[in-house]
Amino acid sequence: MAKKLRFLLFDADVVIEAWRRGVWRHMLTQCHITLVDTVVDEACFFEEPGGTRQAIDLAPDITSGAVRVETTSAAQLQDLVELVPESWRPELHPGEAASLAWMLSQSPVESWLICSADHIVFRILGKLGRSECGVSLEELLELVGRRASTLARHFTKEYRVSVSRRGFADGLAR
Repeated sequence: MAKKLRFLLFDADVVIEAWRRGVWRHMLTQCHITLVDTVVDEACFFEEPGGTRQAIDLAPDITSGAVRVETTSAAQLQDLVELVPESWRPELHPGEAASLAWMLSQSPVESWLICSADHIVFRILGKLGRSECGVSLEELLELVGRRASTLARHFTKEYRVSVSRRGFADGLAR
């Protein structure tokens, strides 16, 4: 078996989409996945095409050690808030904030990847000159040998790169 991808942090949208697509179990075999506790609380169900809700049960994966859960401290969150322009803060939701704050407090931060579908995550990484720390679901699926067809735009590499570039440009302009 190939070496697992290490230090991979997911946001709730990615967890939900992985479950909806039926690729969560495969990702667990290919990646060392870390979630912040806020994301665990947020990723509790997905909707099937007909509108039926399906529960997401992360407890067995957490209990077995397949998924590591971390807690973000108030100090880590405050450090993130100080890095983010005030006009961007309303766009930063709890799971995104907790994931980014925790990741940015790790040393070295470059050893971590955050897989997200939220523009604010990629925009902040771009502003901080850390675009390489972000990865789209499309890119991740390709890395673990799964086809990434018919993904919504916010799950694509093109979207991640575009938003990261905008964040980088915003960082230069300030």
